[in-house]
Amino acid sequence: MHRFMVAMVILGASLAPAALSHAQDNFAQPSQAQLDLYTEGTKAFQDGQYDQAIEYFQASLQIGPLNITYLNLGRTYFKAGRCLEAKEAFNKVAASPQLSEPTPVQVLGKLKEYRQDLANECPGTLVVRCEPSNMRVGVDDGPLAACTDAPLELSPGKHTLTGEVEGQKTSKDVQIVAMERTELALSVDPSAKADVVPPPNADPPGDIAPVPTVDATDSEPSRWLEWTLVGVGAVGIAGGLFYYSLASSEFDAAERFARDGQDRQAFDDAVSQSSSFKTVSIASYSLGFAALGGAALLYFFTGETQEPSAGRLNLGLSPTGVTIGGSF
Repeated sequence: MHRFMVAMVILGASLAPAALSHAQDNFAQPSQAQLDLYTEGTKAFQDGQYDQAIEYFQASLQIGPLNITYLNLGRTYFKAGRCLEAKEAFNKVAASPQLSEPTPVQVLGKLKEYRQDLANECPGTLVVRCEPSNMRVGVDDGPLAACTDAPLELSPGKHTLTGEVEGQKTSKDVQIVAMERTELALSVDPSAKADVVPPPNADPPGDIAPVPTVDATDSEPSRWLEWTLVGVGAVGIAGGLFYYSLASSEFDAAERFARDGQDRQAFDDAVSQSSSFKTVSIASYSLGFAALGGAALLYFFTGETQEPSAGRLNLGLSPTGVTIGGSF
């Protein structure tokens, strides 16, 4: 499998001599010396000796250019970490003389694949311009370092640059493209200090008079009492509806007994039960609306829209309803 993959990378170097000997008139016919140098280059590539392979491919190209030689020279540059030189070699593949085997279509297919590897793996360069110059800069989650004009090598994709000086911070996102130079300006105004919040009861700056303190019992209403009254009101109204429905049912039953005229006792019981339910319903309604009214009055007199005052409002519940009192 390893030998097969290497053969695909080099595009069948061992088959090139036989293919070249049967080349057609419209394909290149390299010399034996050119072919020998190319073959030596493929062997060095297979052994991982990329610098030596580059020398063999370059020597072969000095005798005569070939599309496959430029392709494999570019691939060798890539493996050696020399991405810009690999890109230059790939740019010469399509315009160079072609072989019959591997076919031009196969060569161009590999060229597309190898160029994608360049775009995915070769770094780009980033130059950061800092204002002020004593800013410290970090990339992504890395540590902060002094900002310099030296280009940074970054992998392709989005990165976040963070700058900090005298406690002030800034950040920017930047998109890095493989083998391309990108410039980014980072600026921070160290004179723009964050607003300082004075401690409680501290005198405010300037001639501004301090805000007077107000008794919380006078300025802030008792929210829990309001919500309690609202809850009682809701329960009272719901109970009124419930008992009213029961009263209606008993009244309907009494009407049926009256029409039948057969069970006087059942008629009297239904009328009595309906009356009882109606009384309870009215009482429940009264309690509910009284509680809601008390909550509304409490909010009106002690709500946040009221100015603080020395007056006090006292609300209470009694068997006869809601009581209101206080001093103003």
